[in-house]
Amino acid sequence: MAVGGPDVELVVLRHLRDVELPLMWSVIESQAARLAVLEPLQGLLDVEDPQLLAVVKAQALRIAELERRLGAGSDDSGVPSSKESIEARARGKAERRERRAQRDTGASLRERSKDRRRGGQPGHPGRGLVRDLAPQHRERLDSPVGCRGCGGRAE
Repeated sequence: MAVGGPDVELVVLRHLRDVELPLMWSVIESQAARLAVLEPLQGLLDVEDPQLLAVVKAQALRIAELERRLGAGSDDSGVPSSKESIEARARGKAERRERRAQRDTGASLRERSKDRRRGGQPGHPGRGLVRDLAPQHRERLDSPVGCRGCGGRAE
């Protein structure tokens, strides 16, 4: 160091030795003491408490049951419609209105394939009537003698 000379360097080193270094050691010792207290507590956090797990599972089951009951209306529970809550009635009415609107428009919920049209597809043999080869030829038939159903005589 060319700025202050050897006397200034000596003063700085003595200051570091006498003031800064003991301060640093006191901070390190206090942090070590805190770490010694916290390390055993960390072990407690890592352990699963069976009682606590049982309480959490029981509460999860209770919440699921309450949610199921909350969603139940007169149509899927033993509650008569007169005892149904106002919110459940409004929800049911909205669902019925939506179903009715879909039914009235005739819109199917199923998406049709874009490459196929309604009806018989090309290449399908079909099951219709066979065309008469001689449509001009007519033949008169005798009237039936008896009923095919009951076997009685036709008059």
